[in-house]
Amino acid sequence: MHRRSLRVLALVLTALMSQAAVADAYTQDPYSSAYNNMQSNNCWCVPAAARTWVMYITGGTAPSQSTMETYAQSGNKYSWGACPSGGPGGNDPRGWAWAMYDATPAGYGFNDYMSTSQITMDWEFVYGIRAEAHPDGALVAYGKHAVDVVGYYTLNDPNSSLQQTLYGFYLLDPWYGRGASGLPNWYNGFSPNSYVTIANWNSLYFRLDTNDGAYWNNKYVAVLRNSTGVAPSDNPPVSYGDLHVGGLAPASMGASTLAGAIVSPTIQDAVTLGLRQNDLEHGGALGVDLTGYSIGPSVHVDSLASELPSYDLAQIMVGGRLAAVAMVSEIGPDYAFAGITPWSGSFPLGSSSAMASALASNGMGGTARLVWAWADEGGSPFTPFVEATDIITGAPAYLSVTGRHDSIHLVPGETPAH
Repeated sequence: MHRRSLRVLALVLTALMSQAAVADAYTQDPYSSAYNNMQSNNCWCVPAAARTWVMYITGGTAPSQSTMETYAQSGNKYSWGACPSGGPGGNDPRGWAWAMYDATPAGYGFNDYMSTSQITMDWEFVYGIRAEAHPDGALVAYGKHAVDVVGYYTLNDPNSSLQQTLYGFYLLDPWYGRGASGLPNWYNGFSPNSYVTIANWNSLYFRLDTNDGAYWNNKYVAVLRNSTGVAPSDNPPVSYGDLHVGGLAPASMGASTLAGAIVSPTIQDAVTLGLRQNDLEHGGALGVDLTGYSIGPSVHVDSLASELPSYDLAQIMVGGRLAAVAMVSEIGPDYAFAGITPWSGSFPLGSSSAMASALASNGMGGTARLVWAWADEGGSPFTPFVEATDIITGAPAYLSVTGRHDSIHLVPGETPAH
């Protein structure tokens, strides 16, 4: 594989951009930036996510990440070898549960929970947050990464017998700002308290575990507070959220797939409706002021995998500045809001000439397009690949935030789109 360093990828986004009734709602997002913990080691997503979660419980105090790592390592169900950056290896959901159990006050117990039903586990996150206004733990990227689910958006209060529909989650990602992760398309992580719709959470992030040993394989995995305060085990008690909330919800949970999304005829309409429908018109819990926003240019991103839809990215402008980037799914001829991340300036948006210069400096040229799928070469849905051609051979080449690549290797379970 041919690679060259690139520090200015998403200058391509602007270069390729060319176009530019409120439902009942219940939002709970106890996010506090004071509790953010970004992982201090490549393999410490679990200690960082656990430490964040403990700080919500205690009001701001928690053992160090290194101590949380010691707790997790002693409680892992499996051994994970050495971390590529040195020190102990990664951790699994059982180790995460033990780290929480060892670091919290008396009466708190935690466990790993799993199910073959994705929607069942989605609602476990909701119930846990509703019961105690603390985050829950999610294993994402096929079980390879730990994030905190810090909030949710539903049709009605989950602690009621009213009709329930789950629209999306707010996330805290301990990888944020660290660049290439070595995980499929997990470059730089999510900005703190990013919001993703349930459809994209389920199709892109919260996937069947293929990483954490036979015990969790082909399951959707969460780490949750348990109802009895006991230590983690292979036979966990009912979760704390189920005890206090779950039994109240009706059996019908509402659509959680792209097919169930609310569609609009244009990208602009989809973003406007999505921000309104998800209670984000003014930023709110997102943590960024979107008051008086306008929708700027958008860019199309082609899917490289048959299992994933193509989509678009749209700029959200406030007072002439870029405040956030929205993701919009393509569903037939229509569009649906898929998520939003605050603009952090972590990668620059540039001009056509800047994009041409970046391609040329990596030996690329010709007609460029944006493409994406879960792949080994880095990137993320918000920072896709640029596909162009090698200026000498004419063969396809790809530019990402991790550099130039002569080919893209899709993760197992994905098939190339034709």
